[in-house]
Amino acid sequence: MLFFVFLSISCWMLYTAVANMTDVQHLVACLIAISYKHFTPGSNIALSLPKRVQDNNNPHATLALNSTINNPEDSLPLELQRMAVWPITVFRHCDESPADSFDGKRQESHKSYIIVVYSEEEDDVTEDVAEQLQFLSYSASWNPRARFVVTAVIKAQLYDSQETAKNLLQEISLWKIFDVVVIVKASATHNTEKIKNDIQNFQINTWFPYQAPDRCSNVHEVTLLESWLMEGKGRLSKNTNLFPNKIKYDLNGCTITAATFPVDIAVGPYRYVDKNDSTATPSVTYESGTEVRLIKSVAEKLNLTLRFLPPPSKNEKWGDLAEDGTFTGLLGDVVYGRADVGFAVWPLHPKLLVIMDATKSYLGDDWVWWVPCAKKVPRWKSISMVFLPSTWSALLVSVIFAVVIIPCMVTREPSELKIYRNCGNSVSTVWATFLGVSIPRMPKTVPVRTFLISWIWYCLAINTIFQTFLISFLIEPGLQHQMNSLQEILASEKKYGYNEWFDMVVRDTEDEFSETILRNRVACNEGNEPPCLDWVAHHDNFSLLCSRALLQYILTREYLDKNGKPLICQAGGLFFPVNYVTYMAKWNPLLNRFNDIITRLLESGISDKWIESGLYLQRVHARTSSRRVGVGEYYDISLEHSQGIFAILLPGTILSVMVFFLEVFYHMFSLK
Repeated sequence: MLFFVFLSISCWMLYTAVANMTDVQHLVACLIAISYKHFTPGSNIALSLPKRVQDNNNPHATLALNSTINNPEDSLPLELQRMAVWPITVFRHCDESPADSFDGKRQESHKSYIIVVYSEEEDDVTEDVAEQLQFLSYSASWNPRARFVVTAVIKAQLYDSQETAKNLLQEISLWKIFDVVVIVKASATHNTEKIKNDIQNFQINTWFPYQAPDRCSNVHEVTLLESWLMEGKGRLSKNTNLFPNKIKYDLNGCTITAATFPVDIAVGPYRYVDKNDSTATPSVTYESGTEVRLIKSVAEKLNLTLRFLPPPSKNEKWGDLAEDGTFTGLLGDVVYGRADVGFAVWPLHPKLLVIMDATKSYLGDDWVWWVPCAKKVPRWKSISMVFLPSTWSALLVSVIFAVVIIPCMVTREPSELKIYRNCGNSVSTVWATFLGVSIPRMPKTVPVRTFLISWIWYCLAINTIFQTFLISFLIEPGLQHQMNSLQEILASEKKYGYNEWFDMVVRDTEDEFSETILRNRVACNEGNEPPCLDWVAHHDNFSLLCSRALLQYILTREYLDKNGKPLICQAGGLFFPVNYVTYMAKWNPLLNRFNDIITRLLESGISDKWIESGLYLQRVHARTSSRRVGVGEYYDISLEHSQGIFAILLPGTILSVMVFFLEVFYHMFSLK
């Protein structure tokens, strides 16, 4: 009998303990249930608590398993840790920065956040959560793309739970946090869900962006996803998914603002859009360009309304850090929120990723050095190019040797003809033989005749080789030397330059000449101002570091010779690679959707097709025609090809006439 009495008392005590669970205990149980279902096991949970919850003076701590918590309100960290599923990092809002604030070291981003807000009145909740979010944002592990659970405990008895949730979600949306639920206890006067015997509950609310053109990134209405029923140990009423994918592929015509400026092949010219409202912000539109077509395709696939800002003023282009500490150009438009995206063949750079997000790279490019193409050797030099200078020197020495050796041999042969005893006649004989011209009389003696025959054979071999290559050099004399490396460019002491906005990229290269290049470079801006391309193509006094794709595009219509061949050539290999991206405002929720569409466009090959069609149109507009001579095709030898011959003939003729008149005058005066 006593046993049954004891059992009844024990059951009554257990029922009483369960039935008398406090609101805080139910809230802890609710958070534990949500964490277990929706947080990835093993990922770090960031738990943000207000000052009054944590008595430890350390604002940033990781709780150990043997932590002791005295108050029921402090049971959440211990309960999460006891489950041994996630490491817990506790943050307490204070005037100091988090211990893992930005210190140059890479930190692992948090994947889940739980933010607990305590407030006396309804109006203080929003301010409290804003302060905690600001404090969390100072951490290097800050990640607005994580899953957030924000719970608000209000001690006041009368408040509007739905309005409180809406105000909290509005504040949270300002931090670009979209995967978020807000837990608020249903107020006594606005409890919209009473289940069985007037049971109270915690309402789990969220909101959905991009529902209509006028309901995009601002909170207009709150959606009740789930309720925690405060009966017994508590339970979720519907067991629904609290973190559905809120960014769909159909964004219902919401507006996205883009910042760019005209760049060859990537972004075409713009025109202003007429608006009926004169007070509205001016906007422009772009119709052509590979990047413009890409961004328009992404916007079309996501059902976004694309709007363009006017190009940056004062030639700010991509932008930089101004003296007053502000950002200019496209950089300022994106960072300060005037534009959602910015593009204009903008290279991916690690320093920019600190203040902006970047899409997947959709165009790879190489930056190389460009120099004047080697000019053709003047045709009047063609004869001199048949042999190397050393060979011409050897031929001259052999002629002098033959002129000297013949008189020496004749002195030992008394029966030899007198014409070979004279030095002048010896020169004439040797030179005539060298040119393949007959001599007046052959020598009589065997030694002289043997030497002369050997000399004739030698001259025949030289003449055969000379005549074989002469025609080739008359038709195509070849090209002069062209610089083919950075070392040659620097050694030439000619000026060089590139777009000044790429200083930071050049500075990051591992090339040993980077400092020298940065110190002496000339700024070459868009629109060929100053005319750097003209200096390279027409004046041969400049070298340019530029995009290979851009120069190939320009050379389809400009800087071509009369045969349609480019006047600007690449020198050496790759200087540094570049990947072009579209930059977005930091933590933009559309980043993943943009990357998905860009990936599909790249895999389809349509972006390459756009580039090829752009180059083809440029070639059509250029209307260049070049006559290509195939192997084995005949040439018509013209007077132009004979410049080298006349370059020797005319001086020789003038010299002959002068010698002739000198002989005439000599005989005239000698007879007197």
